Amino acid sequence: MKVILIQGKANTGKTTLCNRIDEWLQNNRIYELQQLISDRKNGQKSPIKEITKIEVIKQILPNNDFYAVYDIQFYDIQFSKKENKRVIINTLSDLEEITKFEDFYNNNKNNGYDIFITTIRGGGSPKKVIKEFYEKELKSISLPPKASGIINLSKNPITNVVESYAMLYYEFIPLFEKLI
Repeated sequence: MKVILIQGKANTGKTTLCNRIDEWLQNNRIYELQQLISDRKNGQKSPIKEITKIEVIKQILPNNDFYAVYDIQFYDIQFSKKENKRVIINTLSDLEEITKFEDFYNNNKNNGYDIFITTIRGGGSPKKVIKEFYEKELKSISLPPKASGIINLSKNPITNVVESYAMLYYEFIPLFEKLI
């Protein structure tokens, strides 16, 4: 499993960015949008991966928080093969809420996860309970050792809709595309 940490203090846009990611995943535009960005940035085309099916299990909570599992089936046109990926997103980064996510995580982990996207608070470490949960559940993997696995909103907080889409397209999508 690969991990993407969306880090920031309270009210820096962590949940807003996760809601944009959720919208993007559910609209089946993962590779279509990424290809457009790559084409513009590099002047070259990237392989097209067409999503053929996506199933979502999502729990919506107060304050726009949520957690969700996405089972994504796609067809790689370049290599003529079908692939499946499983993505989980967690927006809970508050101490009193993490137990709800633990139950959801454990109830849905029987098929494993390929990518784990989660918010964390502050300058590098989540609160104690969240950290203990991540260490306990994810001890078999390494958290990303490089800053490329972390989107730090403390340095560049999201303050409006335009910034949330910019963060999605220019920070998250290139990182996600490398991992998927």
